[in-house]
Amino acid sequence: MLRTISRRIRLELQKAARRLKPESPAPPPIAPDAKVEIRTYQPGDEEAILRLFRECFGERDLAHWKWKFQDHPWGREKIAVALADGELIAHYGGYPARWRDCGPGETGVFRGLQVGDTMTSPRARGLGRRRTSLLHGVMQFYFDEFCENGVDLNFGFNTGKIQRYYLRLVPNSRLVEEAPLRVLETSGAAVERLASIAAGGEAATVREVRETSAEWDEFFERQAPNYGFLVERSGRYVNWRYLERPDVDYSVYAARVDGTLVGWSAFRHDGERLVWVDGLFEEDRPEAFAAILSRALGKRRYRAVTTVEGWFTPRPAWWARIAEEAGFEPRPEPNRIGMIYKPFGAEDVGPRMDGRIYYTQGDSDLF
Repeated sequence: MLRTISRRIRLELQKAARRLKPESPAPPPIAPDAKVEIRTYQPGDEEAILRLFRECFGERDLAHWKWKFQDHPWGREKIAVALADGELIAHYGGYPARWRDCGPGETGVFRGLQVGDTMTSPRARGLGRRRTSLLHGVMQFYFDEFCENGVDLNFGFNTGKIQRYYLRLVPNSRLVEEAPLRVLETSGAAVERLASIAAGGEAATVREVRETSAEWDEFFERQAPNYGFLVERSGRYVNWRYLERPDVDYSVYAARVDGTLVGWSAFRHDGERLVWVDGLFEEDRPEAFAAILSRALGKRRYRAVTTVEGWFTPRPAWWARIAEEAGFEPRPEPNRIGMIYKPFGAEDVGPRMDGRIYYTQGDSDLF
């Protein structure tokens, strides 16, 4: 009894001490007359970049940063930063993406940059406004350094507030659309429907994969014309994006008919949600999609899942039919996330995108 009382008193005293302890003063704002330098990334900046990320958004480790900005198969370190009196206070970065126009009668490879980790220290947000702001200066430097005569477009997936900022202040920037969220409630009836669809076509063998092969490159080249305008989903890209990412455990499943790859999907588990992040299929293969989804939902580690959600574009039309037949229903995107792009180079790729673009959550750095 005495031991219990003593421990309780000790805990109360510790709480009281914490309440009485003066809070550490907030760091002062960056002085208006601070010497500001804007430049490209230099080796060793990553630790300061991670500190800034934690200040703006939360935790991120060095392994993620290296995966994202140094280990990408198509390019590295596309980063601009700003420093005030030597302290890194702003960041604008991106990683490469190859957009392919593979529709009937159309060919083309377009160089893109998926922009992410746009951030300014809260202590520096008083330095200018709008077109004189620090963020705008870093962004314009980035365009000049990495985009003009270097890529055909940059793009990103942003919430409503950032969309408005970007569209208002960045010339020729455009909103493609709000992300097309669809949700499937995994009731018993939904599981039965998936099983029925999977049994309605050629029997597909589904297996979880740990690495890809040249077969995945060939599969992309065969299927891309059925999609239109999309990011190149080669085997090397799938490896980097899902199987090699250090801080998220994606599950990738492949479906085969008579040993031939007919479709694949990538998933991310988030509590009661199973997120369909990405995938590519032969045209009009609802049975392959249903077989993969049924296999994933049958996994013991997903037994608490009550919904499956993902971004399902209404293009191509046959893909939209597959999502609808499986029971995915349109829902408003809760964060009003939308795709924004800015064209560079000789050709505006916007007309190629219109009514033809296919993308998923995996084309964003948010998931």
